[in-house]
Amino acid sequence: MPARPPRPRASLLRSVATPAALLAAVLLTVTPVSSPAQQAPAAKVNIPQIPVPQILAEVETSINNRDVATAAMLLDRVLQRAADGEKMPAGVDLNRLRLTAATVHFQTQNFPRAVTVAEELLKTRDVSLAMQGEARMVLGLSLALQKKYAEAIPVFRAAEQSMSHRDKALLYGAMSAQQAGQLDTAADAYTRLLSTAPRDRDWADAALSLISLRIQQNRLADARSGLTLLRTDLAQVDNLSGLNILSLQLGDALLNASDAAGALTAYRTVLDKAELLRQQALRTRRLETEIERTKTLTRADASQIDSVRRAQARLDQIKAATAEIEKLSNYDATLLFRLGTAFQQRGGAWEAALVFEDLIKRYPTAPEAENAWFGLVRACSDAGRFEKTNQAAERFLNAYPNSQYGAQALYLAALAAGERKLLSTQLDFLNTATRRFAGSELAEPMALMKANALFTAGRFGEAGDTCRDYLAQYPSGKFIEDATYLGAMAALADGKIADSARQIETYLAKYPDGRFVPDARYRLAATDYGQQNYESALRRTEAWLADFPPGNPQRGEVASLQGDILAALGRTDDAITAYRSALDLPLSDDQIGYVLDELTRLYQTTRDYESAIAVWENFAREHPDHPFVINAAYWIARLNSRLGRTDQALARVSEIARRYIKDPARDSVERLLVEFAAMLARPPRAVAGQPRPPAPTLDELFKRVDILLLAGDARQSPTAQARALFVEAEIASFRKNPRRQGELLDRITALYPVDTLPPGILGKLGDHLLAKGDLDLARACYTRIVAAYPKSIFADFGYAGLGQLALRAGNGEEALQQFNNAIDLAGARFKLLDATLGRARALLLLNRLEEARDLFEQIAGNRSWRGEATAESVYSLGQIFLKRGTPEDLAQAQARFQRVYISYKKFVPWVARSYLAGSEAFEKLGQTQEAVNTLYEMLRDKRIAELPEAATARERLASLELRLPATSAAASAPQS
Repeated sequence: MPARPPRPRASLLRSVATPAALLAAVLLTVTPVSSPAQQAPAAKVNIPQIPVPQILAEVETSINNRDVATAAMLLDRVLQRAADGEKMPAGVDLNRLRLTAATVHFQTQNFPRAVTVAEELLKTRDVSLAMQGEARMVLGLSLALQKKYAEAIPVFRAAEQSMSHRDKALLYGAMSAQQAGQLDTAADAYTRLLSTAPRDRDWADAALSLISLRIQQNRLADARSGLTLLRTDLAQVDNLSGLNILSLQLGDALLNASDAAGALTAYRTVLDKAELLRQQALRTRRLETEIERTKTLTRADASQIDSVRRAQARLDQIKAATAEIEKLSNYDATLLFRLGTAFQQRGGAWEAALVFEDLIKRYPTAPEAENAWFGLVRACSDAGRFEKTNQAAERFLNAYPNSQYGAQALYLAALAAGERKLLSTQLDFLNTATRRFAGSELAEPMALMKANALFTAGRFGEAGDTCRDYLAQYPSGKFIEDATYLGAMAALADGKIADSARQIETYLAKYPDGRFVPDARYRLAATDYGQQNYESALRRTEAWLADFPPGNPQRGEVASLQGDILAALGRTDDAITAYRSALDLPLSDDQIGYVLDELTRLYQTTRDYESAIAVWENFAREHPDHPFVINAAYWIARLNSRLGRTDQALARVSEIARRYIKDPARDSVERLLVEFAAMLARPPRAVAGQPRPPAPTLDELFKRVDILLLAGDARQSPTAQARALFVEAEIASFRKNPRRQGELLDRITALYPVDTLPPGILGKLGDHLLAKGDLDLARACYTRIVAAYPKSIFADFGYAGLGQLALRAGNGEEALQQFNNAIDLAGARFKLLDATLGRARALLLLNRLEEARDLFEQIAGNRSWRGEATAESVYSLGQIFLKRGTPEDLAQAQARFQRVYISYKKFVPWVARSYLAGSEAFEKLGQTQEAVNTLYEMLRDKRIAELPEAATARERLASLELRLPATSAAASAPQS
């Protein structure tokens, strides 16, 4: 009796009945395994039919031994017998056998056979939903691994219906869609996966893929959101190297899209090389351990098999990427350059400068260093650090004398300096650029920029020469019209009126439809006016107003010029009409101020004060918030005062002043308050036939100030209170009471912090404190002016005061810069003499004698500056000649000193110094007797006796007399 075939063990039946168990039989390597279909056909022999349970037992044994090829062959035999009509034993589920067969064929990488079996299974009617999900995963993966991505997509989409396979189906569906070029479909799948899947390594991989996809689609905002999401769970990311590269790619894309803030965020997430390699090594070891652990498992389903395959591929990619990063010596330098560029584009110029400086310091030979130098120059310039810009440019050109960015760096630095009105700095940059990069494509625009800078700096002759050089060097240049016209304007500004007119006519002939034609015709009228050709000038303005449309922005300026011409012709009424028409047209604030002042002047010449008051009243009413409203109050008060309406004037002034008295930024209030103080301090007018009423006391006037200015909530404002005290100090000054004035200024200093004070009061306080020798408080006042109110009309107080402090400290360079700022930046509205004299003193301190001499001669020759400044300037000129020391210079020095003690006797300190210096000059000339006589003459002046110079004179006199014969010394001595 033949042996009965062995009965299937319960474990085998359970494995056949449970898809998850059979699907767990996998090969965990990517090495292809030959399937029976791929092997050579065996010779046909008659083999007895083996019972199905025995075959299934062998299948389980093969699976346990990881011989999936045999398992696949045996399962195909069973399926074929079932297809041939053989009835399966009880407990054997044919659909589960099909699923197991599809899975093991997938394991052997016999993907076509896996597809066939899985499709047959899915066509069967009685397949459970769970089994359908597993079959679809096998089918989808088998199609995808044959690169049939488009066919795999709908299979994975259907697999999403299975809750146990949804996350994997979404992941593989997204990957297939991405490979098929269906980017929107892929992005949708990744997005749905990330919103629901557990945060594991597959989730992190999906996030990386979605970010990469969004960058590819140029949907950068979505990519940023994805990166932000991923960084909330970085522990799941195995491929840190890939994440860093992706962050760099995103940052670059955002930077190209002008989203500098987003780029900066992306770059800041990138690790430096050392830290990246350290962290990546830890994660690589973790991934390797996980892969080895999973390989020891006997059973896994198709998606788990592919997860291991992908993990191994990810590991290979990580190792390759890490090896490449290790080779990159400039990895960190590249990152720093990107960060600096992002800071620069975002507007963080100083942060960019610090990053570029760090790059240059740490990686001076990196390929990015040259670009970093250029970035540093540009960043320092944009940050307004012009001294550092200059230093950086010099260092850049020393490091890379032939850099392709040299000219561009200097051009940008010059442009930024010009925008900030730092003209000397701008010219330094341009001169360096044109000298070192004459052949650059930027040489032409820089030549015109230089001409403009010279013109703006008031160096009109040089500006004209530069324009002519441009026209000669670039006869077909891009800026021929600009250079032609700018040259004409330079001649006009330089006072060469006839030459300017000729150049303007040339321009009009060459460019009849040019950009500057309206201005050119206006300037021709102005040149006629400047040459006193008033009739011709008038005809030109009339023609201009007739030829150009009412909307031309220069119309108001032309009407104003017409007013000037008519006033010069003595046609006062017509001039007033022209000026009033100009006020109805567009004008700059400076032009409005000029027209209002000219109207006021003309009305005053005709003694028509009422009309002048009406002009200012109308302006104040129509422009209640205009800065000139305070000027209006000033003139309304002054003109009403001339008409004897002091009380009315005071009421109007105080009404307007109270609007702005609490606002320290309204710096013109101080000008109004000075006029207010002058009106209050003025003695009351006598009434005909009656005795003149007594003048109010200071205390009575101060009470009136309190009533008129500190009404309502102004009384609680520190700024308003300080302004009221300032008015009281001015009243004391007008009343010739300097002691009381000083007390009031000291009170302001004691009661109110500098940040509550307006610039006009700060300037007055600074000068008061400087005179007292309280240098720290004076510095605080001056610094506050230039820091908080650089555009104020009183800004020159701050710069000039800081210059005086620098002189006292012996810092000539700092002093010169501050005095230059007072003139160049602040316009020196109040401190022109102080600033000019300060510049001369600073130049003398720096031993720049020729420059100092020019300024001292300018001061000494200015009639409007006659006084102590003249005495000091003449004395200083003597000192310059004395320093030179030649006999001719010593004679010149002696002449200057003698001029001081003869012509400027009232300025005793300068007289005393001039006597001493004159004696020194005589001594150096070998004229000892004259030196002695000069000192005796000095000591006879009783005003000098208490000055320190007197003691010096006595000491020097005693020394000199020892060199003289006794008779000569006795003859020189003063007689009692």
